[in-house]
Amino acid sequence: MTASRSRSTDGQATSRSPPSPAPSLATAAPPRDSTPTSRSAYAAAKNAQLGLTLSWARELAPFGITVNTVAPGFIPVERHAAVPDEDRAAYLATVPAGRMGTPADIACAVSFFAAEGAGFVTGQRIVVDGGRSLSS
Repeated sequence: MTASRSRSTDGQATSRSPPSPAPSLATAAPPRDSTPTSRSAYAAAKNAQLGLTLSWARELAPFGITVNTVAPGFIPVERHAAVPDEDRAAYLATVPAGRMGTPADIACAVSFFAAEGAGFVTGQRIVVDGGRSLSS
């Protein structure tokens, strides 16, 4: 997820051009050393999002706009209802934290980037996957 916010160079909210936008969000999965077969379009799209985050961070920083990415691991939600239990168990076995992530875990990371206290953080990525990416 990519979050952006506008503020002046002295840390104060600003109304100068461009106007202060609401945070903008897009998902970005953590990059892996190997991509599953037949997933080249997925890998290209996710890596493009990471590249855009870095480019936008550089381009928009002079306007006081920060751009960052949250890279979630597998977060079981309604759209994953058809994922077999054995697949979930296999995934969970690779998560050092020992539990599946929740939408609230992702929301906390997004909230950090959108908070005033993150006004000097730009072009960064937080991986929220319970440590799973540490073993890839």
